[in-house]
Amino acid sequence: MDVKDFQRLFLPLRHKLYRFALKFVRDQMAAEDIVQEVFLRIWNKGQDMVNLEHPEAYCMTMTRNLSLNYLKAKSRQNVGLDSAGEQVGTQVAADRMMMINERVVVLKAFIKTLSERQQLVLHLREVEELTYDEIASTLEISLAMVKSELFRARQTLKKKMEGHGSN
Repeated sequence: MDVKDFQRLFLPLRHKLYRFALKFVRDQMAAEDIVQEVFLRIWNKGQDMVNLEHPEAYCMTMTRNLSLNYLKAKSRQNVGLDSAGEQVGTQVAADRMMMINERVVVLKAFIKTLSERQQLVLHLREVEELTYDEIASTLEISLAMVKSELFRARQTLKKKMEGHGSN
């Protein structure tokens, strides 16, 4: 892999990976270090990385794993401390991560119950971060239809999550 491949395939993901890591570790410096480690590992794997079918998914998975490893290491570090308060804080963070992961699984299941168009519009807006106009032109539907489908999808998910007890 050369510099241009890296800049084209992976560098545009840096902000998304940083935000993702930050959600886990809640420490700006640690999140930056994790993203740096992801990029270093990708660079070291070289040419294998150019042919990845889903480079973003690969990077997100690696970021999640490194973030969880960071939390485990931090947890082990805190176990040696005499302060029970810090141990409790680490346990609370781990419990919170487990709760978030459970909510994500439930949300993904609920998303699958949406109409195909609602799933697509939601994906383009929330994951791909396209504007309403870009979604409308991509799907060849009106701007009003994009807004309507997105609103309905969000309302449906909100109601289902509230009914599930996961607001």
